[in-house]
Amino acid sequence: QASYSLMNKAGRLRSQPSAVASPRIIDDFDGPRASDNLLKRWQVATAPTSAGRSLAELSLIAPGAEDTGHAMRLKGVLAPPSGAADDYITARYIVTVPSGLEDLRGISFEARGDSRVYQIRFGLERPPEGPLPGIAFVPTADWQAIRLPVGWLAATGPHSPAAAPWALEVVVAGAQGKFQLDLDEIRFY
Repeated sequence: QASYSLMNKAGRLRSQPSAVASPRIIDDFDGPRASDNLLKRWQVATAPTSAGRSLAELSLIAPGAEDTGHAMRLKGVLAPPSGAADDYITARYIVTVPSGLEDLRGISFEARGDSRVYQIRFGLERPPEGPLPGIAFVPTADWQAIRLPVGWLAATGPHSPAAAPWALEVVVAGAQGKFQLDLDEIRFY
């Protein structure tokens, strides 16, 4: 697992008005058609072994972190079949790394949710082998800013950001039961 940092309220990122689009924003869940486009941008999947047992839904909630207009809520139930070792739910977003930004160091986002381990992963959409690199975190009931350092964003060559597309995944795994995770202000830093 890679390292991550949870920042206190004093270190939280300030949101930008959605009318001023920043090339650093991956998704801030605001804008005139945010609700209509949510399921066009984000795809939810379950483990093949959970066929119809584990369920998840995406929705927009208001207000979001730092009193932004909206945030995304991923909620559902993890219900692995008897004897299944692996069960998970993923919410996936295909990301284009902005060109011309040479100082990218990672991804930051605001999160809150129930006390369960979640993962955030970011890497080539079709990695050569294995899962995307990422971190595990446990949110609290209050919004927290979380950073995922991604050193290869500054790389050149076959693993450079130009070798798109990239995938951002939110993964719910572990113990069976209900879950709820809110995300907002996902951006490059």
